[in-house]
Amino acid sequence: MSTYSKSTNYRKIYEQNYGPIPKDGQGRTFEIHHIDGNHNNNDPLNLVAVSIEDHYNIHYEQEDWAACLLMSDRMKISPEEKSDLSRRTQLTLVLNGTHHWLDPEFIERNISRQHNLMSIGEHNFQREDVKLKTKIIVKETQLLRFSMGVHQFQDPIVREKAKITLKEVNDKLVSEGKHIFQNTEKRTEWLTKQFAEGRHPTQNGELQRQKTMSQIEKGTHLWIQEGYQTELNYRMIAEGRHASQKKIHCPHCELVVDAPNFKRWHGDNCKKNPIK
Repeated sequence: MSTYSKSTNYRKIYEQNYGPIPKDGQGRTFEIHHIDGNHNNNDPLNLVAVSIEDHYNIHYEQEDWAACLLMSDRMKISPEEKSDLSRRTQLTLVLNGTHHWLDPEFIERNISRQHNLMSIGEHNFQREDVKLKTKIIVKETQLLRFSMGVHQFQDPIVREKAKITLKEVNDKLVSEGKHIFQNTEKRTEWLTKQFAEGRHPTQNGELQRQKTMSQIEKGTHLWIQEGYQTELNYRMIAEGRHASQKKIHCPHCELVVDAPNFKRWHGDNCKKNPIK
């Protein structure tokens, strides 16, 4: 049993027993590796000096992703490789049941902290510069993953699961009356923002046409669903939003007619229009 405690500086123990820690060709001091993988065991016989590259490779072969991630900050590791190490580390924690997001108390504390920051206006996502920077980073990351062919939505199975999950979420929101399109004010605000940023599908005719044709070919377009149009008309009538319920005054013949008739027989098309 080792007489050295966890708090003992294992680098000093190495030096006391083996002399100065070597350096590599770039002048970087060697790493001290625990041979048995137990960082609490600081027995000199359990310590060996290795270069950072060798240390990284040892832990990589042992699939100790957390250790590799820590060392990557001191090495020339590509952002993609570092991201992969981070992903592997998080997955390992989840599989071991030790990830902090699996702790109900942590989740509750974190939610409370986020709400508190929002209430005092100090949450990062309340800052316009942070929101803009986050959008740019997310977009660049997604485009990079698509170009590399590793984006999750390029997997047909994942894409299908995502569609099912999205439908379930939307159905739940609708049933609870919380969907954004059930709130006239929020819907108008969302549409206005999309138009202002030029992101609404109707502002891109070719994109809209491709989307519509794709839905028709798959048989998923709403207008070719049996009974959809009838149901839509009844709902609009019940809500007082149907075109036939909207009355318009013709400035030429003075008649008050519904929207469809006005468009066809009145306004600029009115027979009493002097310009016609």
